[in-house]
Amino acid sequence: MRVVVAAAKLIRAQILASKYSTDQYPFNEQFDDVDRARQWMPELLNAFLGIIIRQPKKLAAIGHSIVQTATPQTVIAPILFGLGVSLDHVFGSEWLLTTLSRLGFSLSCDEITRYKQSVVESSEDTLPHSYPAAFTQWASDNVDHNISSLNGHASFHGMGIVSMSVSRNPLPTGQFGVMRCNRKSVDKRNPGCMNSL
Repeated sequence: MRVVVAAAKLIRAQILASKYSTDQYPFNEQFDDVDRARQWMPELLNAFLGIIIRQPKKLAAIGHSIVQTATPQTVIAPILFGLGVSLDHVFGSEWLLTTLSRLGFSLSCDEITRYKQSVVESSEDTLPHSYPAAFTQWASDNVDHNISSLNGHASFHGMGIVSMSVSRNPLPTGQFGVMRCNRKSVDKRNPGCMNSL
């Protein structure tokens, strides 16, 4: 028992000593590739889990969950981040994200919302270039509000257009990342105003 406790303390100390960036959200390559996902974890944790778990994907997922749980404020685990964004996209359920986050298997709903705000606030310098350097597709939609008024006043017609670009060539890792924005709160005196925390 003393050996197991000592090993656990060593693994925890290495997790706490590891430096992780929370300025930018993880890239797809950090959780799509199992080898890169394992390299993200501390060496001692990787070795320990390698003895217990034989499947590489499960090993990486559980390892990321352990690191995220041990240091929740100073790390964004790539696999948990990817899972949270995917679940939000498919199900859009705050309850599901909150439940999985409390169990240690996903990032919180607040962090996924912060990621979506960060994507919206991304500057053009951090995004892929459009055609001809990349395949670009445009999508647009319109909205009408209060169109059946008696005098035609106070009606609204709006149109939104979005450009989606995918590079033709493989991108160097880290070239187009989403920077993590500051948390936002709604000003109770002026609900239309957002303040940075």
